[in-house]
Amino acid sequence: MDAPRPITRFALPAILVICWTVIVLVFIRFDHDWPVLLVWLGLLVLTLIGGSTSPNLHIFGPARSKARPDRKAVALTFDDGPHPETTRAIAEMLDRAGAKGTFYVIGARAEESPDVLQELVANGHQVGLHGHAHNWKVMLHDPWFLDDLDAGNAAVHSAIGHHPRWFRPPIGLVAHPLFNVRRQWDLQVAGWSVRSLDGRIDDVPTITRRALAAGPGDVVLLHDAPPLENPDRRPPMLDALPAILDGLASKGLEMVTMAELFDEPPWFEPEAVDAQKRQHLSLRGMHLATRFTLAGLLLSACWFGLRAI
Repeated sequence: MDAPRPITRFALPAILVICWTVIVLVFIRFDHDWPVLLVWLGLLVLTLIGGSTSPNLHIFGPARSKARPDRKAVALTFDDGPHPETTRAIAEMLDRAGAKGTFYVIGARAEESPDVLQELVANGHQVGLHGHAHNWKVMLHDPWFLDDLDAGNAAVHSAIGHHPRWFRPPIGLVAHPLFNVRRQWDLQVAGWSVRSLDGRIDDVPTITRRALAAGPGDVVLLHDAPPLENPDRRPPMLDALPAILDGLASKGLEMVTMAELFDEPPWFEPEAVDAQKRQHLSLRGMHLATRFTLAGLLLSACWFGLRAI
């Protein structure tokens, strides 16, 4: 099942066009109304912040958040593993229920527990990338992100012999560096359409209720391991998952991997991965246009600010 094409894919080009229209109009027709430019700059910043914190808005680029409901299936996805105990326990629950999961793993943890990844793949689950250090700051600069992604990919490839095609950004932060590298690597960016909040709260009934809101084509965001900053936290999914599996099955929903849900391969073919090409960054047109637009707005705002003094 393919993903529907959201109308928001036109959001960023529209924002850039409006930005330059405002700049030109303010300079030509309303040069004494410089606050107009500052107000627009503020609205632009808010829009970019909103688009950066939610991949499902598709403002910076496409993300696989929900498939077409042509098939009664959902994708259960698990972030922040692998963990030698909790990931195995969750995988066993999935196996007993005849369900398949997608595990977005942290590279540093994959280096510590490669055997867990091998078991997941052997049992038909999907493994994707979730960064090497799970540090959102690397998402703000292309070289930082590329280095982190490459390290995470190397850790997973060393464990299972595959290069994953799927990537979920840490804390869901998306920006132009991500989508610039995505094009270069031909990655599938993983979003979600149902969020259980099990990474933030410990209330099992609430987590279960939120997850059971899923329907055909949904991608459910869950966690199979404690966060790096709090390794002693017991993942509430250990207690919530049995009821979630039973509830989704009672709806007649098949639980499949994201690759199956969207009919996209989980891995790259070995000959399709060009290591040198992956390391060579090239800025695309939309990436450059965004940078120039932000620079133009800031310089214009400074110019009118100085005139007002």
